[in-house]
Amino acid sequence: SNRELMRSGKYAIIKNGGRIVSETHLFMDATIEEAIGKLKKDAKGTIDAIIFAGDDAVAVDILKELKKQGVKAPIIGGDILYTENFLKDAKELAVGTIIYSGFFPETKLPDVQKFVSGYKNKTGKKPTYYVASAYDSFMLIAEAIKTAKSLDTLKIRDALLQIKDFNGLTGKTTMGRDRETIKRPFILQVIKDEKGTIFKEVGVK
Repeated sequence: SNRELMRSGKYAIIKNGGRIVSETHLFMDATIEEAIGKLKKDAKGTIDAIIFAGDDAVAVDILKELKKQGVKAPIIGGDILYTENFLKDAKELAVGTIIYSGFFPETKLPDVQKFVSGYKNKTGKKPTYYVASAYDSFMLIAEAIKTAKSLDTLKIRDALLQIKDFNGLTGKTTMGRDRETIKRPFILQVIKDEKGTIFKEVGVK
């Protein structure tokens, strides 16, 4: 969620020796113009990046205002920005934007490519994150049943909680102590090539 992005992003920055110089909530505390102005004032110097937890339409407006106010820092956001509309509407302003994504159908990972190809052949469409996540969920349960060697729900649950670094379409998955999945998302960056602006995989967290 957007709230989790802000929390985890702030934690990662501080943990790695970074410093958060300004924080605001658009439309509640300030307009986009005011928020960027406050950011410049609080930074008192170079701004390295802006963690943004909104949707693709607002991100485009943010990028336009950043350019208007002379701020060249990239924005860092969640997979809510991983849309064709973001690329189309932001155009070259999107270049440099970094996002995490739970699924990247263009990755070179063989299992993902095989799934994407099969899905396209069957439906004529490119699979979304939700399709890939549903597939991974099914495969995680299948793995737990295989490990438990039983259809007893309690045994399956216990086996599920023991899964570590399960290779799925949405990256590696480990079951945490709090019964939440620990994921390693794809890290994407917007670049410009001969086709225009595109998302390029730059690493897996």
